[in-house]
This record gives sequence, C-alpha cells and structure tokens, in this order.
Amino acid sequence: MTLTNINRAIEDPFNRYKMPKLVVQVIKERSSFRTILVNLSDIGKALRRSPQYIIKYLALELNSSMKVNNHSNQYIILGNYNPETLQNVLDGFIKLFVLCKTCENPETDLDCDEKGLCQRCCACGSTREITIECHELVKFIRQNWSEDEKKKNQYYWNQIISFPEEIDEISSQSISSDEDWDDDDDEQFVALFQRKKLSDQLNDLVSIEELINEAKRLNMTTKAPCLIARNLFTKEILKEIDVYEVLLSHFCQNHEQQYSLLDGIAMFICSNEEIHEIFSNEKQISTIFYKLYEKDLIDEDVFYDWSPIEQFRRP
Repeated sequence: MTLTNINRAIEDPFNRYKMPKLVVQVIKERSSFRTILVNLSDIGKALRRSPQYIIKYLALELNSSMKVNNHSNQYIILGNYNPETLQNVLDGFIKLFVLCKTCENPETDLDCDEKGLCQRCCACGSTREITIECHELVKFIRQNWSEDEKKKNQYYWNQIISFPEEIDEISSQSISSDEDWDDDDDEQFVALFQRKKLSDQLNDLVSIEELINEAKRLNMTTKAPCLIARNLFTKEILKEIDVYEVLLSHFCQNHEQQYSLLDGIAMFICSNEEIHEIFSNEKQISTIFYKLYEKDLIDEDVFYDWSPIEQFRRP
C-alpha cells in the first residue's frame, strides 16, 4: 500500500501523519463511466472522517453524482476520473475539514452545533467553526448527523445514518433503463442467488430458470451477470468459471450481458485488496479472460470493445 502525507504540502517523508494514496478503478459501461474509489474506507480511517462525507465532498466539487453501498462498503462516482484529479480534490476536503487552522495538525474532531460544525484540535486545543457558508458539505453533514457521533471520539469512527437519498441522485440518463442503482432490487436478486449457492443449486436448470425469471421480474436482465460475478467468484475464479459454466452461459446470451459480466469481474477484483494483489498483473488477468473466451461466454469483439486489461491497472 502506497502512503502519502495527509497534509501533502509537507514534503517530509518521515512525517508521521500518513494516509493511503487514493486507488481508483474506472468501469466502462458502453457510453458511460463509473469511478470506484477502491480504498476510500482506509482513507477515512486515516483521516478519522466518515468516507460518506469524503465522497459527498468529491461529488459536490466535481459536479457529479455519488453512489454508496453500505453493505459492500463500495463508493462510486459517476464519471471517468483519474487518481491524480481526485487526490487533488481530496486535498481540499483535508484542508477544510481535517487540518487544524492553527497548527495544521490532522488530529482533529468534529462536532455539530446550531451554526454548523465545530472542529477541535487534539494537539493544540484550538477550536473553530465551520459554517454552512464555508462549504455545501456542512449542510449535508448536519442533516445526516447522528447522536452517536457526539458520544464517540472520531478516532473510533462515526456511526452515521445511511443515505438512501444519494441513490436517487444518479441521473436517470445513466447507462440504461435496466441499470444500475436500485439497491432493493439488487438485494432481492442477490438473496435468491445466495440461497441457490448455499444449496449447491447454481447449475441446476430449474434453479437457473428461477434466477432468470427473477431477473426479468426485477427488470435487471442486463445487470444480473454483474451481480452474479460479484457474489459468485473467489480467488479460485479460474476453477469457478469451469464449475459454473452452465449458469454463466445462460446469463451471457447477448453482448450487453457479456459487458455486464466483465464489469462484475472487474468490480469483484478491484473492491478486494487481497484479490487485487493476486490478480495484479496482465498475465493473470489475461488468463481469466482467455478462460471466458475458451468457454464461449464472451465474444471476441466484446473483449476488444471493453478493453479489459486497462480496467484492472492500478494508477
């Protein structure tokens, strides 16, 4: 894991206040892009700030929409952003909501009051108000502040309420009518899928038909392969492609579904640091895709259009 100083204006390599460098994964979905912030949770821990606050700040600054999946701990911004751009925007969040204005130390806590937020420095003891006029994020934090946050030191991290309204912020124009942001439907399909998986019925034709009908009922026949990939595969993915060939073939009947399967595999690999380390070079990634091609699960022109190797590179 590559680390950088929390206050990047300090160039001292021995500065003890470190955070991970932002790792992003850009997923192409035909005419649209999504940027997954792979290690935002780790950055939130280093800054002692909720990752929901951080991604909301980034979305506001980039004039984009965000997606938070609390179950999978996944943070997504709609659009194509490189890590350098996002890191520079993150510096703005750190300067305004983390660093002490007096001593520039990052050991600060936040509290919520009538005017806005109150920041207290644990190093020098100074306090300051961060009002709504300072940034639009202040209003968001105040609206979603829970009493638990006032009782818990930021070093143990905030227990904040979920943000269902953020799901609705994704533009209805994004990707397609079958896509991509209805968590309730996701959970219904995944729940059925997990039951079939635990019962070892994923290659049973009756169970496969039941899964297909559920995907049709929820209007997610395109998205289903992505959800299957994210919930099916482990580090034994090469063996699992063989084992679940029948299931995968039924859900990869057209190019749209094949794109979806590739997206799901990319998200599965990039959202898990251990898995990403295992499949961190082009040769290993290519082995997966050759296996998919060999099994006639993905057409050759889909591979070329999707540009898979680029999807998996670390910045």
